[in-house]
Amino acid sequence: MTVPRINAAIQHLDWDEVKNSLQPSEGGEGAPFELCEATVDDWRRYVESEFSALSASMRMWSRGRIIIVEVQSHLHEAVVDGIRCRIDDATGTRSNDLWYWGGCQIEHTEALNAEYLGGVKPDASVGPGYHLIEAIKPREFDLDEFHSLKVEVGISKPGAK
Repeated sequence: MTVPRINAAIQHLDWDEVKNSLQPSEGGEGAPFELCEATVDDWRRYVESEFSALSASMRMWSRGRIIIVEVQSHLHEAVVDGIRCRIDDATGTRSNDLWYWGGCQIEHTEALNAEYLGGVKPDASVGPGYHLIEAIKPREFDLDEFHSLKVEVGISKPGAK
């Protein structure tokens, strides 16, 4: 019943209220929107379900609550793309050595404290490219799960008008 209960809470949302909480029109500080209570086991079931109604990049779990942390927008995507370009500029490698893996979640979260990570799906992940296969790697190294950098963009205030 976990997934249907959480999806029902999402279906009853007032999205204008959610957006105003995250990015107040008065220019004040934004705040995450608390969706509903959930245990860490409820959260894991929801994240792993193919029926979850809320995009992984919009949600996280913290202290027994599911929280909406962002709503996708043009500004958000432009900032993420800008960060990718700055990484290319800073490293000078242009995807020769670093590849962009999109918003990959960390798969093996049992070794990590969910209280701190909350199952957040980052906006971008950067890691070594497959052509670096010849490099010396630790045993049981999985290139698909090794990301040197995870990027999460949060916008809590709209820009000046």
